[in-house]
Amino acid sequence: MKIALIGYGKMGQLIAQLAPHRGHEIVAAISPSSKKINEQLSQLQEADIWIDFSHPDAVLDHLRKSIALKKPLVIGTTGWDDQLQLAKELVASSSIACLYAPNFSIGVHLFKKIVSYAAQLIAPFTEYDLSGIEYHHKHKLDAPSGTAKALTSSIMQHLPHLADFQFSSVRCGYIPGTHTLCLDSPVDTITLTHQARSREGFAYGALTAAEWLKNRKGFFTLDDLIPISLKQE
Repeated sequence: MKIALIGYGKMGQLIAQLAPHRGHEIVAAISPSSKKINEQLSQLQEADIWIDFSHPDAVLDHLRKSIALKKPLVIGTTGWDDQLQLAKELVASSSIACLYAPNFSIGVHLFKKIVSYAAQLIAPFTEYDLSGIEYHHKHKLDAPSGTAKALTSSIMQHLPHLADFQFSSVRCGYIPGTHTLCLDSPVDTITLTHQARSREGFAYGALTAAEWLKNRKGFFTLDDLIPISLKQE
């Protein structure tokens, strides 16, 4: 595929580095500003798909441009969840495919399923309290992270009595991403952690999503790309 990168920070640069190993070509790598996008419309039109790791304030504008040019869009930018419903409506009324994930790591997707199942198991035992903490590099803009918000949403489906639960956020150094949940009772503690070793897992996940979107239409998440159903005993 021919790929246009919207946003050329650390993630965009890593995707550009890894894409040729999957047989893809980067035909545009531009800053997230609308001016730069408008200056490079010819490269954007040449692309088969766009991948957006830019800025939350620009995501909807990029989505509207991708719809106008009929280009499928993978969105990895976080911090714009308050506009997610509008994004879904825009895609629903268009002919494009869009896949959004706050975290493209396959391991994080599996972790979210593990956390959801753990919440189901723990639900009858109200003596357990819950805390969460997430660590990211000092340049990450949103706090809590999009992954932390997704984990919280998954947990609250099964533990509504913990309505005040939220992640604490640490921004320091160069940490790719760590999310830890602690279930604590008077007699024991259960700890669940996902720790990313590098950003490569996120980049490969975004490329996998781009490959999967081919010939599709509609708004998708990683739940569609990697469907997992948990068997109940």
